[in-house]
Amino acid sequence: MNHLLSVELFNLNHIYKQQKRIIEINLQSEKFNLTVIQHYLIQSRNELQSLY
Repeated sequence: MNHLLSVELFNLNHIYKQQKRIIEINLQSEKFNLTVIQHYLIQSRNELQSLY
């Protein structure tokens, strides 16, 4: 029983670390996307300002 418990804990810990890594990668991707959007918004604003 004790051995099964430690195996289960090991598996859960492994799953937790995998999920944490996936979340970190997704966050990096979202930050990048936001940075790109911000760049285009600033560019658009500057182009609009140059018209007036």
